[in-house]
Amino acid sequence: MIKEETIMRALKEIKKGFAQYEYFFTQLDSSAWLETLAQHGFFQNPPSPIRDGDRISLAIWPESRYLVRMSARPEAQEVIVRIALAIPKTENSRVHDDLMEIALALQPAYSAKMVSQASEWVQSPFKLLLAEKIARLIGHLANGDEGSAALVLARTSLQLGPDPRASESADKMSIVRYEPRAHFDSFWYQRIVEKAVPELTRAVGLEGVGLFLDLLNDAIEYSIGQVEKENGDEDYIYIRHPAIEQGKSRDDIPDGLLCAARDAACQLIASDSTQLSAVMDLLKKKRWVSFRRLGLHLCRLFPEQGRTVSEEVFQTPEITDQPSLRHEAVLLLKHSFSDFKPATQQKILEWMNRGPNEDSIRQWLEFVGQPITSETVKTISDRRRRDLLAILEGQLPEPYRQTLEELVALMGPAGRIEEPNKAKFGAFAPQSPKSPSELAEMNLDGVISFLETWQPSGGMLEPTAEGMGRELTSLVAQRPVEFAEAASRFKGLDPTYVRSFFLGLTVATKQRLVVDWTPVLDLAGWVTSQPREIPGRTGDLVIKDPDWGWTRDAIIDLLNAGFGEDAVRFPIDTRSSIWQVLRPLADDPFPTVENEKDENFDPALLSINSTRGRALTAVVQYGIWIQQNKEPQPENWQSHSFSDMPEVRGVLEQHLHVGTEPTLSIRSVYGRCLQWLARLDWQWLQANLTAIFPLDNEHSQYFRAAWDSFLSAWLPSTALLPVLLPYYRAAISSIGNVSGMRTPAHPDDLLAEHLMTFYWYGAISADSGDRLLKEFYDNAPDQLRAQAMWFVGTSISGWDEKTPEEPFLRLQALFENRLQSAKQASSLENFCNELMGYGWWFTSGKFPEKWAVEMLLAVLRLTNRVANDMKVVQKLAELRSKYPEECVICLTLMVHGDVDRWLLVGVEQQAEDIIAYALADPKARDSAIGLVEELIARGHYHFRRLLSLKN
Repeated sequence: MIKEETIMRALKEIKKGFAQYEYFFTQLDSSAWLETLAQHGFFQNPPSPIRDGDRISLAIWPESRYLVRMSARPEAQEVIVRIALAIPKTENSRVHDDLMEIALALQPAYSAKMVSQASEWVQSPFKLLLAEKIARLIGHLANGDEGSAALVLARTSLQLGPDPRASESADKMSIVRYEPRAHFDSFWYQRIVEKAVPELTRAVGLEGVGLFLDLLNDAIEYSIGQVEKENGDEDYIYIRHPAIEQGKSRDDIPDGLLCAARDAACQLIASDSTQLSAVMDLLKKKRWVSFRRLGLHLCRLFPEQGRTVSEEVFQTPEITDQPSLRHEAVLLLKHSFSDFKPATQQKILEWMNRGPNEDSIRQWLEFVGQPITSETVKTISDRRRRDLLAILEGQLPEPYRQTLEELVALMGPAGRIEEPNKAKFGAFAPQSPKSPSELAEMNLDGVISFLETWQPSGGMLEPTAEGMGRELTSLVAQRPVEFAEAASRFKGLDPTYVRSFFLGLTVATKQRLVVDWTPVLDLAGWVTSQPREIPGRTGDLVIKDPDWGWTRDAIIDLLNAGFGEDAVRFPIDTRSSIWQVLRPLADDPFPTVENEKDENFDPALLSINSTRGRALTAVVQYGIWIQQNKEPQPENWQSHSFSDMPEVRGVLEQHLHVGTEPTLSIRSVYGRCLQWLARLDWQWLQANLTAIFPLDNEHSQYFRAAWDSFLSAWLPSTALLPVLLPYYRAAISSIGNVSGMRTPAHPDDLLAEHLMTFYWYGAISADSGDRLLKEFYDNAPDQLRAQAMWFVGTSISGWDEKTPEEPFLRLQALFENRLQSAKQASSLENFCNELMGYGWWFTSGKFPEKWAVEMLLAVLRLTNRVANDMKVVQKLAELRSKYPEECVICLTLMVHGDVDRWLLVGVEQQAEDIIAYALADPKARDSAIGLVEELIARGHYHFRRLLSLKN
C-alpha cells in the first residue's frame, strides 16, 4: 500500500509542470501505483495529434509508456488490461503502438481482450509501427490458444476495399489496373500476411485457409472493373503470376494473397491429408479462375487424395487450351495420366491427336491478317498436335509415340506449352520459331531461305515475326561480315527481318567489327526508297512491324553508330552513298502536326522518338563526321563553314522555315543540336538564330520548343553567351509561364542553373551591363531561387582543391547580397525557401568556416529551418570545437523550427557532441543548458544525462 501523504505529494509535484509530470512517469518503476493513478483520473487523456497546416505532430504519452514497462509484470496484468480497455479512443499512433506493446507483453488470454481495440486502430489515418506489431500479436494469440481472437484480428487488419477509380468507369471497359485498398501499404500488408499464414493455419486449421481464400476473392473483386466481372470468371492474375508455385511479387496484394492461400492450404493438407476434400469444397464456392488453378496445383502435390478430382478435370482435356489454367493443368496431366482409367486416357490421347478445329485456325489467321492456305492450316494443326502429344512424352502408347516422332522429325522439337510465358513488356515476350542454338547451326543460305518461307501461325502466344527478328538481330551481330556481304538478299523480305538485320549490324559496329558497307548502304537506300506505309498491313510490338517506319529508325541508329567516335566509323568514301540514304529520311512524314495535338505532347520527346526528328539530328552528325575527316582542321572552330557540305545546309534551312516545317518537334532539334551547329558553321548559326529562336508573339511556341531543348541538352557555354543574351533575357521574362514538366527538369530550373554557372565563371555579375542576374532575381519566385541555391550547393560539393578562389568569392558575395535583400524585404515569406537552400552551401564544406557558420546563423535567425538539415547538424558537430557557441545556437534554432520532430533522427549523437562541447565553454554554457531542457520537454529524455556535465 502507498501512503496517502506520498500520493498527495506526488500529485502536487506532477501538477507543477510538464517536466515534473514527465519525470514522474518516466522514473516510476512500481506497479503499486496503477490503481491509485487510475482512481485519480490518469490514463484518460491521451494526447491528440497536433495539426499545423499540412504537418502532423504525434506526442509521446508518458502514462502509456509507464503502462508498457509494468505490463511485463504478472501481478499487474489484470489491472493493466482493465486500464487499457478504458483508455478513450485517439488518433495518436504513438499511443496505439504503446498499447500494442502492452498486448504483446500480456498473457494471451488477457491480450485477446484487446483485439477489438486493435481492430479499430488499423483504421487510423496515422500508423507508425502498428503493422509489425499486429503481425506479432496475431502470432502471440495463435500460439497461446487464442486462435479465434487471432483470426478476428487478422481478418480486420487485412480487410480490403475497392479502388476509388473503379467507380469512375463502372459502366465501361478500363485499361487501368485497379488496386485493392488496404489499411496498410502493400509492403506492410505482405509482412502481416507472411507472419500470419503459418501461425493461423496451425491454430485454426481450415478456418485460416478460408480467411486467405476470402481475402484473395476480395482482392480479385476489387482489381477488376464491373464490365469485366460480367464477362466470365477470368481474373488475369496468371499474366503476372503465370505459375502457382512461383514466389510472390514484392508489392502486389492479389499476387501475395494467392501465394498465402496456396501456402495455407498446403500446410493444412500436409498436416492432415483428409483436409484436401474440405479445401476443394471451399475452392469450388469461389468464382474466379485462380481458385481453379489452386485446386489443380493441390491435386498435383497430393496425388493420392486428389486422384478422383484430377480424373474428373480431364474429362474435358480442353482445359489445357485455357491460358490461365494451362500451366497447372499440363503439370497435373503429366503427373496423373498413368493413374487414370483406360477410358479417360484414350479420350485424352484422341483429343491430342485430333488437333485444333480447322475453322478456328482459319478465323485466327483472318483475325491476325495472315494468308489463309490449306498448307498453313495444316502446319498450325500439326504443330499443335506435336506440342500436345509431347506433354505425355515417355508415357505415350503406340501408335501415338510414333506420331510424335514423325511430327518432331518434320517440324523440329516440340514446344513445352506448360512453360509460363516470360513477361518482358506488355504481357508476354515474343516467341521465336528457332532457338539461338538452332540458328547458330544454320548457314546463311538456310537462314535466308527460312525467312523467305516461314509463316507465323498466330498471335503473341505462338512464334511471331518479331520473335524471329530478335534472334536474327543476335545472329547478325555475331556474324556481321557474312550477313553484310549478303545484304541485297534481304530486299523483299518482311520489314521486321530487314529492321533486325540493321539492328544486328549496329551492335557489331559499336563493337568495332569491320564490314563491307557498300551492299549494306545499297539495302538501306532501297528501304528509304519504299513508301513508309504498306497498304493493308497491320502489326504491333510482339507480332510484326506495321510498316517500314521502324526499319527506317533502325537505319538511323546504324548511321549514328557509324558517325560516332566509339565505334568503327564509316570511311569517308561512303559519303555519297550515305547521303542518298539519309536525305529521304530527313523528309519522312512522321511526325505531323496531328501527332502534336495530344495534351501530353512534349516537342523534345517526340523529336527523339520520331523518324524525321532523329534523321535531322543524324544530318548534323553527318556534318560533324565530314568535318572531322578533314585534313588538316582549322584550329579555330569559329572558322568552320558549310562551304564543302552544302547538302547539310540545304536540309537545315529547309526545315527551319515554318511554312515548310510547321512542327514544334523538329524545331526542338535545332535547340538540342545548337552547339554542334555552332561548330559546323558559326556564321550560319549567327545569321539564323532569330529563325531558330523567334521572339515574336506569333511564334512563341517555336521559341519554347527550341529553347527548352537547348537548356536541357547542353551545359552553359560562355562562348555562345554573347549571341544568346536576347534569348536568355526572353526566357527570364517568361519565368512561370511555361506549363507542365516538358523535360526531365523544368525549363525554369534549367535556366536558373545556366545563370548560376555563368555567374561563378564570371561571365555575368550582379552589376554587369547585361543585367541578367538582376532580372532573374526580380522575376523568379522563391521556389525557383531555392532551386538555384540547391544547384550551386550540390555543384560545388564536387569541386576539387584545384578550383581557383575566384568562383567562391563571387558566390560568397552573391549570398550576402541575397541575405541582405531578405532582411530588407517587407515580408520574409517570399525568401524562406531560398534562404533555407543555404544548407546545401554549408554542408559542401567549400567556404571559409567562419563565414559559413556566420551565414548559417544569420539564415536560422530568420527562418529557424534549413535544407539538408541532418547533414547540417553533422557539419556543426565537426565545427563544434572552433565555434561552440555558434554551433549550439544554430542547433537550438533548428530545434525550434523542427515542428515535425524528425530533425534528430539519425544525428542524436552529433547533437549530443555539440551540446557537450558547449556545456564546457563558459560563453556557450547557458545556451546549451536551455537546449537540453527543451529537448527533454520534447521527449528526448536521454539528453538529461548531459545536465550532469554543467557542474
